[in-house]
Amino acid sequence: MAEKVGRRMKASSSVAAIIVAGVLIGAAVGWIGYSKFSKTKAVFILNVGEVTLTNSFVEDPEALIERMKSPTFAAAVSERAKLPELATLLPSSQYGGRGQLTVRALRPVSPGSPSLIEVTISSSSGQDAEAAATAVSKQILEDHAKRLAPFVQEMKRRASELRDPANSAPETEDGSLGRSPTRPTDPGRQGGRDSIDRRPAKLSSGYDAAVALLAQQDKQTTLLFAPVVTKPSLAWMMAAPLGGVFVGIVFVFFALCIRREAGRRANLEDDASSRST
Repeated sequence: MAEKVGRRMKASSSVAAIIVAGVLIGAAVGWIGYSKFSKTKAVFILNVGEVTLTNSFVEDPEALIERMKSPTFAAAVSERAKLPELATLLPSSQYGGRGQLTVRALRPVSPGSPSLIEVTISSSSGQDAEAAATAVSKQILEDHAKRLAPFVQEMKRRASELRDPANSAPETEDGSLGRSPTRPTDPGRQGGRDSIDRRPAKLSSGYDAAVALLAQQDKQTTLLFAPVVTKPSLAWMMAAPLGGVFVGIVFVFFALCIRREAGRRANLEDDASSRST
């Protein structure tokens, strides 16, 4: 009699443990889903600029992606946005942050080198998400403008030199502008300034210099799409806790089925052993 009572108490305690475990698992799944789908997001797309003189990106896109995930970048953005909490919310988890800033490359313009980058900022507040995204975009644009400034100034200097009357292209007999004869024929000039400049394409007239300068200015880092704020869907917010309840019920159901099958086998083994004795 005492043995049966002990078995019943053990069985009831195991059922209670299964139910508690199901509740905890369902609550965890529901909370994770709710925290994910209840976030407001601000998204913008960045087009990484190029340097015409060196035929390279202003900043390597992969290096830019990693820099945007770093605590140093987050600290600069938080100071710009006047939101101190961004210093810990934006960095990725590998740097000890909350990872609320995510970055991904959209398409490659050359093998292994993407130029379009999508940046997403997640936050419980739509206003904070927009402020953070705006600060991030401005930080990148200003950083790249500073990196590109020396190259633009060099292009302006060359354009100014080639617009000088002494370097202007003479008119030919048919009235068209020819090339400056000093550029291709003067070996000292070619061996001196050209070897120092090491530019991929020689600018032989003020027109060429103006075109190159406009091309360089067109290749600056720009925002393809300004930050757009998207609010969470109410349906997904409701689906997350309901999904947690469903997962908890399924866990309890299968756990009880496994327990019942194990108990049935144990009873059969006890009956077989009692008969043999």
